Amino acid sequence: MQYNQNPNVYYIRPKTPKLKNDALTIILKIVLLGGIFFSLIFTDIFSFNSVFLYKISTSTSDYFSQLTGGANMLDTMNMFDGGMLVATYKVIMPLIMTAIFFGLYILYAKMFAYLLFNQFLVLGAEFDIKKFRVCLDGSFIFLTFAIGFGDLMFSLFPTAYTVGKILVNIFAAIIALTIFFFSYTRKMDKKYYPIVLHIMMIPAISLLLFV
Repeated sequence: MQYNQNPNVYYIRPKTPKLKNDALTIILKIVLLGGIFFSLIFTDIFSFNSVFLYKISTSTSDYFSQLTGGANMLDTMNMFDGGMLVATYKVIMPLIMTAIFFGLYILYAKMFAYLLFNQFLVLGAEFDIKKFRVCLDGSFIFLTFAIGFGDLMFSLFPTAYTVGKILVNIFAAIIALTIFFFSYTRKMDKKYYPIVLHIMMIPAISLLLFV
């Protein structure tokens, strides 16, 4: 709360507008949830096969392979009660992580909207929260499906997973940010382009660090 020159008059700073859901925004959220799940499921399957079992016990894994003539422990587990563990990791874990990542995305979107709204408020420009979220949700839908297809590709070519996944994720994030910028600034006065780019710096760095 800030004071005007008149000590008896108060200026209440407007708060960031809240998104009012309609059919379009609800559909985008559902598709985004599907995209997040899609981006996680192949990663979890790959990590289960290549990392999880190995981390449990290297010696046990090696001993198991010797006893079975090199049989895959994951395939053997599916034949016994361990199959429940596999099913849990492959399906339930991605569902849990989808809920967590969607929650983090909502916080990310609110932070991004707060920064943009406050800058537009200073400039006296109109801030349309629905347009912002539609553009941001759309760009993240692209990002999640791009990551998912990348992980699917690397599940077929696992030797390229370590380095390739990082490069694909970063490249997909850059494209997603580009999609957001051009869709959001469409029909906007060009004088606001540098402002939007400036505000995007913190969200962009955050995305590239954690994608």
